[in-house]
Amino acid sequence: MFLTKLDINAASREFRRDYTDVQHMHRTIMSGYPNLAGDEPARQAHGVLWRLDPAQHGFTLYVQSHTKPDWTSLTPGYLQEPAHVRDLSSILEAVQPGRKLAFRLVANPTRAQPAKGEPGQRARGKRVAHRDPEKQIEWLARQGERHGFVIPLGVNGKPDIAPSPT
Repeated sequence: MFLTKLDINAASREFRRDYTDVQHMHRTIMSGYPNLAGDEPARQAHGVLWRLDPAQHGFTLYVQSHTKPDWTSLTPGYLQEPAHVRDLSSILEAVQPGRKLAFRLVANPTRAQPAKGEPGQRARGKRVAHRDPEKQIEWLARQGERHGFVIPLGVNGKPDIAPSPT
C-alpha cells in the first residue's frame, strides 16, 4: 500500500480544470498508474482512493493505492514540489485487531430514494444525501458495522466524532 502527498500548484491551468470537473481530476490521478488488461476498472485494480484538502498555499492531494504510482506524467507546473510517495507496508503490518486508530474521513452519506415504477416492476431509485447530522452519524455507524470498524462512544453515550461543517 502506498500513500502519495501531492502539493498542488493552485495557479496551474490543468489543476483549475481538474478542480472544477471531477472526471478530469480522476483522469489526472489515474495517469499515475499503468493501464491494465482486463475488465476490472483501473481505479479498483490499483485500489486508488483520493482526497483533496485545502492547504495554506493551495491544495494537497492525498492518493492511496495498492500500486506504486509514477507521477512524472503530470504536466510541468501542476505540482509545487516533487511528489512524496510513501510505502505503508511496515505501518500496516503493525495494525492489529482491536487497535484504536484516529483518522480524518471525507464521506458522502447517502440513502436510496425509491422510484415510483410501473406496478410489478422494480424501478431503480436515486441516491440522495443525508442532510441531518444525526442521520449522517447513523449512516457512518452502519458503514462501520458493514466494513469492520467501530466508532467508540463518548462520555455522553453518542459516537465520539467531530464532524466538520460543510
